[in-house]
Amino acid sequence: MSDIDADDFFRKVAKIPLKVKKSALTLWFLLLSTETPLWAKSLIVTCLLYLLNPFDLIPDFLPCGLADDLSAMVSLIASVNNFVTEEIEEQVESKM
Repeated sequence: MSDIDADDFFRKVAKIPLKVKKSALTLWFLLLSTETPLWAKSLIVTCLLYLLNPFDLIPDFLPCGLADDLSAMVSLIASVNNFVTEEIEEQVESKM
């Protein structure tokens, strides 16, 4: 489906603040859902690769370094929110 490795993804997500973590997990499970359309999955892959990329617009080691990651994820979630099911919400909560 994508070049995103699940173990790398969950390792990175474990280290980030709660709001960013919830957004990243929501996008991850949307990506895995068969009900999410291809256009949305394409945007999700791009966004998650940006999250995993060490060369961000604002480097993650700076105090506000996750602001760009969070804004990208929150904006995308607003666009694909119609596809978030109860099952996806439960999956996110189980990984929190």
